[in-house]
Amino acid sequence: MEFGSSTIGISIESIKHPDNKYYAYTDNGREFSGKEVIEWAKEAEDLGAGELNVCSVDREGTRSGFDIELYKKINENISIPIIANGGAGSPKDFSDLIIEAKVDAISFSSIIHYDFLKKNKTDSASKLEGNVEFIKNKSNINKFKTFSIQDIKDYLIVRGIKCR
Repeated sequence: MEFGSSTIGISIESIKHPDNKYYAYTDNGREFSGKEVIEWAKEAEDLGAGELNVCSVDREGTRSGFDIELYKKINENISIPIIANGGAGSPKDFSDLIIEAKVDAISFSSIIHYDFLKKNKTDSASKLEGNVEFIKNKSNINKFKTFSIQDIKDYLIVRGIKCR
């Protein structure tokens, strides 16, 4: 497969296995690729991908913090930009990820959207937002503090991290 001259982003879904290795998945973390994430990332870069969107499926929607180890390992092995997602729980998680793993961008949603679920406590609302399996337990949602995008930007700017 060849991507041609335009920049293409590739999405990688990652799950950490009991052997402490990260493996790539497809179909929203349902289909095992049989490849380690680093191998998949290098292959994507070799085929001409201009950036990687890497989702830590283990952390997605849980607000337990980003899997910094995962993003550091990928960043040490490829030279194209990495967009990280999965696990944002506080503005500090963003600065930790940027400083420690040196990712190029961060994608997030639950940290700003779970407030919707608190205000709309219905089964149909739960199906619209976030990690459905995780949010079936309403106590998971109720313990979360939500943040605005401006809250996150302000936290980063105070720490000298540029953002737009």
